[in-house]
Amino acid sequence: MKTNKTPAVFLAVIILVLFSCNRQKTNEPDLKRLNRWLNYYGLSLNHFTDTLKLKNNHSIKTGIDTSATHFKLYNDLYIYSHAKKYAVDLDSYSLVLEKNDEGKFVCYGTEADQEIALLKLMKLERQRILFCGTACRAEEAQWVDNQTVFLLGFSQPQNVWMPTIWVYSPKESSLLEIKANIQANKKPNSYNQAIRLNGIGFK
Repeated sequence: MKTNKTPAVFLAVIILVLFSCNRQKTNEPDLKRLNRWLNYYGLSLNHFTDTLKLKNNHSIKTGIDTSATHFKLYNDLYIYSHAKKYAVDLDSYSLVLEKNDEGKFVCYGTEADQEIALLKLMKLERQRILFCGTACRAEEAQWVDNQTVFLLGFSQPQNVWMPTIWVYSPKESSLLEIKANIQANKKPNSYNQAIRLNGIGFK
């Protein structure tokens, strides 16, 4: 599928316009997750130029029970919007987690596939944002404001792992994929165990 070449300022504009309004209302760290992921792989927003608008599957929705054991088990890994209206779930589909006798997370296996889901906490609804087989992987999420989230990871066009940012809007249910024009300086998909999930014991 053909992609469009988009100036890197596109992402910067989204961040500056949307997040500048939000900064006045919240004490959340400024784009901490985004910067941490970019820095880990030696990237900057200037590298993301190849844009593709994706179809989002609106039909895959399920209910959620916030009192359920499964929800509580993964709760600390959900990435919440500033107003706590939404959360992104990167892990519960693909990681097999338990807590040991010391109350620490232990992962006993991972699935090859990954579902990235939006949790609509007011409606108690789970909606799929993106589904990755072996050709993509989302490692991190960054809420830019209460209606825009960046999913940060890798996609694999032509058998080469390329850094990728997916921009998702819950309000519009729109998904935009933006690939980098260079490869990362570390092993792709190594960020999770090194940084975001480094408190989990992987067996």
